[in-house]
Amino acid sequence: GTWWTAAAVAAGCALLLTGPTLLARGTAGTHDPDRRAIGRPRPTRRRATVTVLRGGVDLALVVLAVVAYAQLAGRRSEGTGALAPSGAGGVLGIDPLLVAAPALALLAGTVLVLRLLPLAARLGERYAARRRGLAGALAGWQLARRPQRAARPALLLVLAVATGVLAVGQGASWDRSQDDQADFRTGADLTVSGSAPSPLAQGGLFDDVPGITRAAPVVRTTVTTDGSREARLLATDTAAAADGVLRLRDDLAGRPLPRLLRPLAGKGAGRRAGLRLPPGTDRLALRLRLDGPGRARGPAAARSGLALAVTVTDRFGVPYRLPLGDIPADGRTHTLTARLTDGGGSPAGPLRLTRIGVSHHVPRHDAGRRLTVEALHAHGRFGHRTVHPATASRWTPRVRPDDASTASGGQYAVATARPARVRPRGAPVTLRWTTGSAPAPKPDGNDGPGTVSVEWKPHEAAAAPLAAVATDSYLRAGGSTVGDTVTVRVADTELDVRITGAVRALPTVTPRDSDDGQPDAGALLCDLGALDRALADRGADPLEPRTWWLSAESGGTARAAQALRDRPAVGTVRVRDEIADALRSDPLGAGPRSALTALVPAAALLSATGFAVAAAGAARERAGDLAVLRALGAPRRRLARAVAAEQGLVVALSAALGLALGTVLTRLFVPLLVVTGEGRAPVPDLLVRLPPGPLAWLVAAALAVPLLVVAGTALRRPAPAPALRAEREG
Repeated sequence: GTWWTAAAVAAGCALLLTGPTLLARGTAGTHDPDRRAIGRPRPTRRRATVTVLRGGVDLALVVLAVVAYAQLAGRRSEGTGALAPSGAGGVLGIDPLLVAAPALALLAGTVLVLRLLPLAARLGERYAARRRGLAGALAGWQLARRPQRAARPALLLVLAVATGVLAVGQGASWDRSQDDQADFRTGADLTVSGSAPSPLAQGGLFDDVPGITRAAPVVRTTVTTDGSREARLLATDTAAAADGVLRLRDDLAGRPLPRLLRPLAGKGAGRRAGLRLPPGTDRLALRLRLDGPGRARGPAAARSGLALAVTVTDRFGVPYRLPLGDIPADGRTHTLTARLTDGGGSPAGPLRLTRIGVSHHVPRHDAGRRLTVEALHAHGRFGHRTVHPATASRWTPRVRPDDASTASGGQYAVATARPARVRPRGAPVTLRWTTGSAPAPKPDGNDGPGTVSVEWKPHEAAAAPLAAVATDSYLRAGGSTVGDTVTVRVADTELDVRITGAVRALPTVTPRDSDDGQPDAGALLCDLGALDRALADRGADPLEPRTWWLSAESGGTARAAQALRDRPAVGTVRVRDEIADALRSDPLGAGPRSALTALVPAAALLSATGFAVAAAGAARERAGDLAVLRALGAPRRRLARAVAAEQGLVVALSAALGLALGTVLTRLFVPLLVVTGEGRAPVPDLLVRLPPGPLAWLVAAALAVPLLVVAGTALRRPAPAPALRAEREG
């Protein structure tokens, strides 16, 4: 039933279009014989139509289209398009006026540009009058004398070309938007999260996966900015992100991605410092001896002992703190171990031992301590190896009291520590410090003794403020600019952050408004290794990644995804190409795109039919004029040129106007019409695309039939005698 109804409507439209022209007898513009003495010509239907158009109907259409566009733009400013959630259930509702806005604009623009046809005809007549040739002068004169005769075919051709341009632009822009949304949602070719191993043991899961070229750890958290507003923080390995991992659209950043991210990692000293461990190390064993005052024995030795921890840094510059356990102060050698792998994972080597830390209760009396690392052993598939420092170095201490009274000084001593010397031979390192002293605990036992943590790390130059790239919304919310240094609170630690660049949006960070109605506070992007080093320098625990961005070989994404999913230790795998395919299959966007694509051949067919009918009617009307010129001796070739020039000018002008109108409407309406499956504006914003290749094919297809009609009309050679007799009888 639907198909029969559509066919009947199409046939009715074709009949209404072609009927008046086919039934006309070429008397347009003639006078009524009964009124010839009075000298009043009888208005024809065409003149009545022109009068209505000049009476302001076209301007009314323009006003209506402008109003519809304003309403559609208003919806988009609220984050929606022509589809907006309505009702308590959030059901998508459709506003017919907003859906019809592009059609109204197309019709209004087409009628409006036809006002340019008489002006173009007069200009063509003036140009042709200066030339001596018959063809140009005759074509210009005919168009200037009867400009409205060309209005009907020009109207259809402008509509066809403009509709085609709108369809091509909407289709190309919609396809690009789905790719951009997929890039934005994943951030890379593949995203892996929720893997079984510990964060340290996840980095090496992707080293031997076929098709994977690079990997980058990712941490997402919230930070508190000036004014107590919460912004988002995205931290990753910026070196890998700039080397093809991060998928950031070019227009979202003012500079190329490598230049934008280069300042974030700093000088990279944190990735080269420390003791390098053999590749494939999965367990560390440290032989240690703790000497205390008097070498306590038994329970006293345990009470005077301490907790020991080491920090290893992977190839991404991310530090991981590994507890080794407690060691008593008995002067004996003990071996403490730490496993680096678990759950089928492996670290991202090469690894470096970058920190050694101790923590102990503060006694009532200050005392000196000495911890000697007699040997450092690495275990792995290679067996057992002793790690020797390559060169001598100096490690600097940092003392952090965990109790306010311990840090206050006064009658109680504050803990101190000496720099340590790392030696290539013998015992690798000896650590010396004083315990400090604290008041005795109260009788009620509520206040226990304070604790002190001492940590040694390789000596480095003073670190510059942490560098970050900020979104435009973050800069607006804080009133900052590129080059400013702001203070943010990360993991209960205040950090100074220098803004080195700005972007419009960051992948995987969707803008959102706060609960109190305030606009989005934006986001920051920084290097994960630099961020963790800054946190560790202030005594805070580093942020450990549990999400990974992966880049794949060209054409190898599906193979890499399947290989990852076949591994039990790997968690959830999100594939950018799969998300893009799912977005393209969404009927909310695919339906209008298919409808516009199907509309193009229908508009082209309608234009071709209308142009052919109009050309046939024009040829019949001018048969008498051409016969007179032929009888007066005008060459057939020049008359053919005149006919071709007249109709060719209409075709060329209509195509140019349709192309211009379609381009304008595409840039105005397509960004307002493309919405997500939830009826929202896509993130990132849509980029309007008008690919030149499909546009060239579109224009060629739309002009094929009109140009053939022009050629056939120009090459037609009717006998002049019958036309002259018909003119005399008329």
